Amino acid sequence: FPLRQGRLDSTDWRLIAALLALYETVSGKNASGTQENGPTMRFLKAAQVTLVDCGHAFAIPKHDALKTQIRELRHCYLPLEKRALAEIISVKRD
Repeated sequence: FPLRQGRLDSTDWRLIAALLALYETVSGKNASGTQENGPTMRFLKAAQVTLVDCGHAFAIPKHDALKTQIRELRHCYLPLEKRALAEIISVKRD
């Protein structure tokens, strides 16, 4: 995943797409930002804690922002990230 260290100037939608691809692959559910404390936002909050503990800067978007961007992510970044994740999983199985 494309991780950055240090301070972020804006939301890293590419990283969020990678995390959402992981969420969808593992859970078998579509990611959604419609609920402030829904499963997708809880997953992103857990990812944030883990990444910050590892020294990486990561800020989750507010659920309103995710709700607005999810369609664009689904058409743009999510397919790319799912393919990359599938390749990683395939390599691990070999």
